[in-house]
Amino acid sequence: MKWCPIAYAPTADGMVLWLDASALALLDGSSVAEWDDLSGNYNHAGQTDEARQPTYVVSGLDGMPVVQFDGSNHMDVGKSLHGLGIEREAAIFVVVSSTLSTEVTVHDVLSDWASTAGGATVRIRPNGGLEVYVYPNDHRATSATGIVAADEFFVFTSHWFADSHVLYKNGVSVASTALTDDVGDAETLKIGARGDLLDRSFLHGDIAEILIYDRALTSEEREEVEQYLSSKWGL
Repeated sequence: MKWCPIAYAPTADGMVLWLDASALALLDGSSVAEWDDLSGNYNHAGQTDEARQPTYVVSGLDGMPVVQFDGSNHMDVGKSLHGLGIEREAAIFVVVSSTLSTEVTVHDVLSDWASTAGGATVRIRPNGGLEVYVYPNDHRATSATGIVAADEFFVFTSHWFADSHVLYKNGVSVASTALTDDVGDAETLKIGARGDLLDRSFLHGDIAEILIYDRALTSEEREEVEQYLSSKWGL
């Protein structure tokens, strides 16, 4: 039975973006031109350039669909994280996998970063490490290498508080750092690439679901979202 995202939705308080591949009604192998936001905020992701559109894969994870990025495509939300209402605190959840291809320097999952102008980047490194930058002032949380394997799906959580941010893999903390500045307002938020579309930053991998909140969640709320995602996607 197909999963019903509305019936099993996690907490909605502060949710500014919710993209769910299982809610797309496309044929296997179709290009994804628009990915509708289920949060009710109309922050849809889109891509008008056919050559840059990712691919819908109908049985990508646990018998459910994913959106596949091949290292040359991306989608654009049309607003920066700041434009989504995020200044300092936030919670970002992504069900994602990466091939860990060394054809790129990093696999940027979500990003509105443009050099040192501002913004943030949620990324996977080819060495299997996880990393999040928050600019200005280069607040960087970097995990050890080998945290994830090639083509391994997992719940990637980036949780921003007033004074720190913490990274989780499947609910387990893997990195943290101090956070002393609001996120800068930079590029529009990209999915599958760096905010300024820098070469060698495009994701080689699949995304099943994205949830973004404009506030820090409680530990219980974070765990609830992670459990929702892991249960739904068989992780």
